Amino acid sequence: MLKTGQRKRLLGDVKNLRQLREMEYAVYQARAEPARKLRSYKSDLVEIFAGTANVTLEALRTGLRVLQPVDEIYGISLNDKKDFQWLVAKLKVMKPFMVVWAPPCTAWSSLQFINRTPEEIQLLQADQDPMLNNLANAIVELHYEGVHFLIENPWGTKFWHHPALLRVQDLPGARLERGSMCQFGLKGKFGGLIRKDTGWLCDLPEVLQKVASPCPGGHDHEPVSYT
Repeated sequence: MLKTGQRKRLLGDVKNLRQLREMEYAVYQARAEPARKLRSYKSDLVEIFAGTANVTLEALRTGLRVLQPVDEIYGISLNDKKDFQWLVAKLKVMKPFMVVWAPPCTAWSSLQFINRTPEEIQLLQADQDPMLNNLANAIVELHYEGVHFLIENPWGTKFWHHPALLRVQDLPGARLERGSMCQFGLKGKFGGLIRKDTGWLCDLPEVLQKVASPCPGGHDHEPVSYT
């Protein structure tokens, strides 16, 4: 028979070992759960309204599983509700981890005020209503399927106040923040850095932390009024 003091020490050691085992189990579980979730994704990324598809190219360079970019120049147009419904159906099957959306900014850029009247700009923006509503519907539907989103457009424009974008901003975890393209080496035709403040709306804080990097100053910016 153990003495009282030995029994207490033994029970204390057993209790400490059990707590350590439970902590170790919790750590492994915390690591395993995200890995299991990631296995449900069949691809890592797809770029919508891709243009020159710079994000896609960079993702391929780093070894990510990337779907074909979506844009007219790649033979895929998003002109109406049916096009967006087709896209959502395809993405539900291919299930990318994140969709990068870069809708056209022509109607929202402050440069439009140089060559157009306020009435013309208002009509131009109104023409974008169906596309933005379809875009928001697609993002919301995919979000509840577990597909994350990143939206890019110029900062400080009415684009971000459009009712469709406000719906997206209300999604769980979504945040809108500002970044500057000079932070990523964007240069103009004369070789100088271009600030180009950009809005990023995303439901992944880890991604937002990387892309939403405002200019800290300390360098010159090339004027872009010539564009």
